[in-house]
Amino acid sequence: MIYEKMKPVVEIDFDWNFNLLWQEYERLQLGPQPNYEFLVDGKPRHNTLQGIKVYGSQEYSEDTDSLLMQEAKRFCKHFGITDDILAQYLWLEKDFYLKWHIDDVTRCTSSVNVIMTEDPAPVSFREGEFKYKCAALDVMKEHSVTNNKNQRVLMRISFKNLSHNDLVNNYISKRKIVDV
Repeated sequence: MIYEKMKPVVEIDFDWNFNLLWQEYERLQLGPQPNYEFLVDGKPRHNTLQGIKVYGSQEYSEDTDSLLMQEAKRFCKHFGITDDILAQYLWLEKDFYLKWHIDDVTRCTSSVNVIMTEDPAPVSFREGEFKYKCAALDVMKEHSVTNNKNQRVLMRISFKNLSHNDLVNNYISKRKIVDV
């Protein structure tokens, strides 16, 4: 049997509550940024970049009940996903270049990103550039963003143990088939 190579960005259709997401984003901007780590040129980097900010949950916990986590849990329930999650916002300032990197493997193995701002810069993988509104991303592959136009705000659900392939094949794709 021949398997098609999994794309690093797979679009998802979901009815997000953007009013709630923006309300929670504005509230969380007033709080501290969580610690995060990612690999750049094979070396760990910690909270060191000017031009990027992270807001939201910092630990995997069933007790986290922010509006952001409620919306992330609603998404997971819709697709039948039971993995531990973090829900965060990422803000990139205009004219910021997020270098080639792999996301923090201690916190996630895959993610779903929801772009909240208009006309966002695409994400680049070695396979090419991808524009999306809501998508599953293979954040264990190197990716980057050149954000030349406007600030870029996205909401991200990070899955602790669920690989990109499992997320897409066992949850996202199956729900699309059921909905048809």
